[in-house]
Amino acid sequence: MHNIKGIIPVSEAIFIFSGLAHMSGDFGNVLMRSDPHDMHVSFEFAAHLASDPRAFVTQADDSVLAATKLGVWRLTPSGDVNHLFWMELFQGYSFYINSITETADRTIYLGSEAFVLRFRETGVRHIGTLSDHSADLLLPDQCRRVVMNQNQRVCGLQ
Repeated sequence: MHNIKGIIPVSEAIFIFSGLAHMSGDFGNVLMRSDPHDMHVSFEFAAHLASDPRAFVTQADDSVLAATKLGVWRLTPSGDVNHLFWMELFQGYSFYINSITETADRTIYLGSEAFVLRFRETGVRHIGTLSDHSADLLLPDQCRRVVMNQNQRVCGLQ
């Protein structure tokens, strides 16, 4: 493991996230240990994430959501690793995700450097995106669109 990004305890396990996004390299991994009280280091499973993990949140069922710049994964203590959606849904915008949460109705919100992204389950799998989530970019009322200004994403007022 290199560059530990997060250690997330749940009731019967510990998830350890690592990764690095620097220059042309970008990788992410997760390891899960199911007996956090045992001093011997062995892991129940390991999984490769498509990119550097940037934000995590635990769920009531002990699953963990992990966000990268490329997408969101749900990991469970039983070893399931489910890719929920790809971030390419926003065609050309590369958001720096720094926070994640999921509401009781399973809506996922991702916080980026300036905006909030909302993903809601639709129940229909879209072939182009390999996702059953709709995506919304939540902007302040006065913001009409996202524009680049001096290498930063900002609200366009027109």
